[in-house]
Amino acid sequence: MAQRLGFDVEIQEVEWGEGVPLAWTEEVLRADSKHEIKAILACHNETATGVTSDIAGLRRVMDDEAISRRSLKAAGSRLRAGIANRPKGRFGS
Repeated sequence: MAQRLGFDVEIQEVEWGEGVPLAWTEEVLRADSKHEIKAILACHNETATGVTSDIAGLRRVMDDEAISRRSLKAAGSRLRAGIANRPKGRFGS
């Protein structure tokens, strides 16, 4: 969707059954010294495998003082089937 809107998108593919790679995300944000990254889109819960990504951990990476990226936005969606419990607003999104 972001590509269709004209954004420059970097996609991180992960192994089947893996969640959002926090170490890779931190590495990419630290390397972005010009602060060109404006948003991170992550899959909270992948229903085919049941994997739930650590969204609170992702928010901590984004808020890390050394990275200084508090203005970053995180986008996600709530699950309607009740597969994972994520109270609204709890993780800063």
